[in-house]
This record gives sequence, C-alpha cells and structure tokens, in this order.
Amino acid sequence: MKGLIVAPLKNLLFSKVSRYIYKELIPNYAFGLAFFSSLILLNEFFYMARLYIEHNVPIKQVFLLLMNLIPFLLSFSVPFAVLPAYLLTMGRLSQDSEIVGFKSCGISTRRIMIPGLFIGFLISLFSILFNNYVVIPSNENYIRLRAKIMAQKPAVEMKATSFIELGSYRISYEKIEYYGNIQILYKIHAVDFKDRKTIQAKKGKLYVDPENAEHYIIKFIDGNLSEIIKEKTNDPVKGEIEEEKFFVSTFRYLTIHFYVGMPSEFYSKGPDLMKIDELYKDILNSFNIVKEQIDSEIENRRKKVEEMKLLENIIFGYQKEFDENTMLNEALDAGNKLINVINEISIIDERLENLRKNLPYFSITKYNEKFALPFSSFIFALISLAIGIYTHRSGRGEGLGLSIIIMVMFYGLKTGIENLIFKQLLPPLAEWFPDFLFLIIALILIIPKFRQ
Repeated sequence: MKGLIVAPLKNLLFSKVSRYIYKELIPNYAFGLAFFSSLILLNEFFYMARLYIEHNVPIKQVFLLLMNLIPFLLSFSVPFAVLPAYLLTMGRLSQDSEIVGFKSCGISTRRIMIPGLFIGFLISLFSILFNNYVVIPSNENYIRLRAKIMAQKPAVEMKATSFIELGSYRISYEKIEYYGNIQILYKIHAVDFKDRKTIQAKKGKLYVDPENAEHYIIKFIDGNLSEIIKEKTNDPVKGEIEEEKFFVSTFRYLTIHFYVGMPSEFYSKGPDLMKIDELYKDILNSFNIVKEQIDSEIENRRKKVEEMKLLENIIFGYQKEFDENTMLNEALDAGNKLINVINEISIIDERLENLRKNLPYFSITKYNEKFALPFSSFIFALISLAIGIYTHRSGRGEGLGLSIIIMVMFYGLKTGIENLIFKQLLPPLAEWFPDFLFLIIALILIIPKFRQ
C-alpha cells in the first residue's frame, strides 16, 4: 500500500521534468529573496546608520540589532520572493519556447505547474516554522537590545553633548574620557531641580549597572554639595514654623544612584512575541475571562428585565383600578422603581458593549496572521504560475515590476483589512481575505489552463 502511494508521488515530484523546473526555480527564488530583503532592509539600514552616526550607539550594538532584525524582515520577504521567482522562471521557459516543447512531448500544463506548487507549499510550511522558532526569539532579543540602548541613552548622548539628564538631575561637564565601559567626567556641575541640590566636583566616574541597564551610578570626587533643607522650629509667637536653611558641605567622594525608567511595552510580551501555542492559550484565557463577565452581565440584565415587567404589571393594575387623580402612593413608588430599573438596564447594556469590545480581537487577528501570511507563499506561487503561463515573453525587469505591483496590492489590502478589524468593523477572520481574494483570481486564471 505504501509503495502504491510513494512511487507515483516520487515520479510526480522528482521526475526529470520536476528536477529541471526546480533547477530553474530555486536560483530565481534566491534572487527574489535577496531583492525583496534588500528593499525592506534599505529603510532599516538608514535607521541603524542614524543610531551610530547621530546617537553614537556603539557599532557592536548596532550590528546586534541588525542581526536580530533580519529574521523579522525575512518573514515578509520569504513569501513575497515567490512572486519574482515564479514569474522569472515561467518567463524564461516561455521566452525560450520550452513550455511549447514540454507540451509537444505530451507534458500537460498541469504537470508543469505541480513542481512549482509543491515548492510553494514547502515555502508556506517553512514560513510558519521559521516565524515560530526563529523570528519570535529574534524579535525578543531585538526589543531587549532596543530597551538597553534607550536605557543607556543618557550615557550615549554624553558623547555628543556637554550635558545629560538623569532622573531629576541635569548634569553638565567640560571634558569626558573613556576607559572601557566607564566614562570619566571633568569639572562637573549637577543640579537636582526636585530636591534643590547642587553638586560641583573636579571629576566623576559614571557606571552603568551590567545587571540592570536602567541603573546608573555616578561617583563624584573632590567637590561640594549645596542644598536647601527645611527644618521645623518653635516660635514663641507664631508657634511651630518651617524654615528653609542653606547648607554647604565638602566631600572627598559622593556616590549617587539614578534609575531611568523604561516604557511599559519593553516589559510586556504582546501577541507578536508569542509563539503559536502561547498565543492560542492567551486568547483562550482572555476570552474566558471576558465571557464570564459578559455572561454575568447578561444574567443581571435578565433579572432586571423580569423586575421591569413585574413593575409594569403593577402599574397597569393600579391604572385600571384608579384614575390618575386617585393613584395610590404605591403606584407612584412602582413608577419610580420602574424608571430606575430601565436606567440600570441601559447601564448594563453599555457595560456589555464595552466588554464585547474587550474581546481579544487584536490577539485573534495576530493568531490568524501567523498562518495567513505564510500561506500567501502558496497563493503567490499559484497566481505567478497562472500569469506566467499566459505571458509568453517576460524579461527580468518585467517580472520584477509585476512582482512589486502584486506585492503592493496584496500588502495594501492586508493593511486596510487589519485597520478595519482593529476598529471592530470586520471580524478577525477577515485577515484571510487578501489570501482568498488572490486565490480566487489565481483559480480563474489557472483552471482553463489546467484542462490543456
């Protein structure tokens, strides 16, 4: 049974025709990967250059940032590289009349396309695994490095300016020297605007805690400290009063610790940094928590509706028995209660609407994206093969130009759909819409050729 399945599959995917197409396709895919990666990397390269030139970030940190950024960029260029690879391959085969030669030997269009579809499927599968096990750890490293650079920003800025700000201190100096990771400042003047202190010193050593990039230590040497201290004294006439006294003291060594806080996004792990299984569990937990709150509010609303109906029946009974001028206080009380219950139902409805907005739409969208974007590799393979079959002459420039047009259309549609999803105008499953739209276009083009 195994032989009956494996043998035909082997002949289909690894025949001479298939191997010949692979030989053409794989180099073109490598070219497409390099082309799109270069386009995407170009903008990031200028950003990295600014870090080094303008912000004086050490070249080693810039290089590490770049290395950890490349996998993320590849997560986009891996599927997009399918477009030029297939268009160039099919264009070359058409230009040299090799497709005509295949057909004259009895090889159908479907048989020509199968190797390309097989490679497209493998690229989709590879993209999912690559994103899950390579891109996500690299993104985590990238964010940590960015956080470290931001935390070290005061020390970095010292290379370009004559003052820095650490916490509530503004520190100026005349000269700076570097000894490894230690910066030595000369003729320092530091002002603490919060506690109204002034420090002047001949020199000082600035350290960055290797265990905590947010922690700075400055050891001042040979200087004086001026500060205003509030003291409470007893006045015979005015009683207890608070006086401000000015103190000046000298020191040989004075050590001050500074902490530079980081934005909260550097401490949290969002959907982009979660693996598929982690994100799935997080969505379930978030969904269950919100669902419990929604179910509780719905039950509360049901009870209020029953109470409202009961009060309406009471008021209707009083209206039958008495006219408006002789309505009892009980009826008036029931009417007031009814108004309160209606207001409470309105508040519950508002809370329900807010709770439904708190459903993890963003996380669900990102979960779908982890499959939809890699699957686009197969879609691009299909649509490129379809276009390639119809295009009998295609040079490298035409193939690249058409690839960029398709890429821009796909990515623009994807971005627009995501914006509508995040505004809750579309469900998270709409993340698949660009894939299915391009799939339908590809099938419309390719089905007539499959019959040949």
